[in-house]
Amino acid sequence: MAAYTKLKIFYISVGFWHILGVDCYSGWANHVLTVQTGGSVTIPCHYDKKYTQQKKYWFSEIDKSNTYTNTTEENLSVIDHPDQSLFTVTMRNLQNKHSGHYYCVVETGEQPLINITYEPQLKIQSAPDVSVVSSSVSGHEGGNISVQCFYSSGYQNEVKQWCRYKDQSCYTVERTETSQNSSVQISDDGRRSFTVLMTGLRLTDSGWYFCSVGEALNPVHLTVTEAKPDKEKDTSKPGNHDNTNNTTEDNPQKHNARLTVWLPVSAVLLLLLILIIVFIWRLRRRPKQDEQQIRERSGSRTIDIIYSKPDDPVIYSTINDENPNEPNKDITTYSTIDNVSGSEAKLPTGGTIYSTVAPHQQQQNFEHEDIRSCNSPHVSVVSSSVSGHEGGDISVQCFYSSGYQNKAKQWCRYKDQSCYTVGRTDTSQSSSVQISDDGRGSFTVLMTGLRLTDSGWYFCSVGDLQVPLQLTVTKAKPEIVTIQTGTVEGTSITCGAFLCVTELEEFSPH
Repeated sequence: MAAYTKLKIFYISVGFWHILGVDCYSGWANHVLTVQTGGSVTIPCHYDKKYTQQKKYWFSEIDKSNTYTNTTEENLSVIDHPDQSLFTVTMRNLQNKHSGHYYCVVETGEQPLINITYEPQLKIQSAPDVSVVSSSVSGHEGGNISVQCFYSSGYQNEVKQWCRYKDQSCYTVERTETSQNSSVQISDDGRRSFTVLMTGLRLTDSGWYFCSVGEALNPVHLTVTEAKPDKEKDTSKPGNHDNTNNTTEDNPQKHNARLTVWLPVSAVLLLLLILIIVFIWRLRRRPKQDEQQIRERSGSRTIDIIYSKPDDPVIYSTINDENPNEPNKDITTYSTIDNVSGSEAKLPTGGTIYSTVAPHQQQQNFEHEDIRSCNSPHVSVVSSSVSGHEGGDISVQCFYSSGYQNKAKQWCRYKDQSCYTVGRTDTSQSSSVQISDDGRGSFTVLMTGLRLTDSGWYFCSVGDLQVPLQLTVTKAKPEIVTIQTGTVEGTSITCGAFLCVTELEEFSPH
């Protein structure tokens, strides 16, 4: 009887909504959430802060059931987050029977009795029209994040957007917009995916977003964490020092007793520290002497003499760029391999060995490489290697120190010495390259539509400083179709982000 009364109140309130308008409905409509068969989805339901203490529930139009917040079942969880003014609905193991309309409802305790804050429609598909690799992504304050949204071929010409649930703001493909929070760039590769790049993240950017293609969408949750401080803050307080001074003045005998104990202990610890430093210094000095490299340049002749420990089983070499037999020819480089006195390595029978080495041709612009080592580099990357699949996208974040704020930022390839500059979008024979500088010590490189020929070495360049990075592009997995012969009464299709498998199941007649 109680359930029937609640349902009756719900439908009466819906009727009031059609009559009174926004007093009963405050959310978005015509949203189609596409989810893969057997998958799960989390839906955010925002509400006004004044309803924090009121009851909220998730209503299903399919079976006319409502589930109140802070309820967890086998395939359904409804959890309230009053500090964020929203409650989330997580549905698991979704099947075709779950397709239909749902409502996020708040019992207001006033007229009207209920407030429908959101009215999504679930569409369960074996191959979702809109999907993402992961429904959650995280980044740090001041950093960048990249989200790739996939869509089916039937949505090629639909409007692509990146929207936020909270304030219902949207950003459209091929537009770069800067909000009060961060810069948002959206690019469509034309191969059934578009990429969202958010730079200069702030803590207020945390929340729920969704990839939107036409009316179809898929939710994504963004978490922005605080950036780690460069130096630890001094947590000591002046009052603490004053109290200590007062204590020592009031108790001089106790202070002298402490000094009597700590002075000998400190002397012993200092002596041990000195011995450890001397031991480490001697240990590190020997490898430096043994591994010292001496390079002498004289005209076109270069000699590299490398020394190592006597117990290393190595045969050492002197490399010349001249042919010892034909001095006038410098096309081929020869390496004279000889034994160093004191080494256990032995020469093969015959004495001296010659090995052919390909000559090194340096370009004019890259004639000299200055390699420096420091504790806090002026230019750096998180990882020196990145990989992607053919036709996909990759994003690389290059960091630079404050002293290089006004220097030119570029993304260059070693192979052909081609460079792309911040603020320009260039399309080469391989892929589209976009570079954006957040102005806070980093710039981001976004390469879309990758090809196998894009594999190779690149470097982030800021002024005259560079840091290398290797890109590996792998082949995209081919589409696989499996067909079983027989009397076919049902068709099952399983599809992932890059792979679709169609299975025709055979059934025996009744």
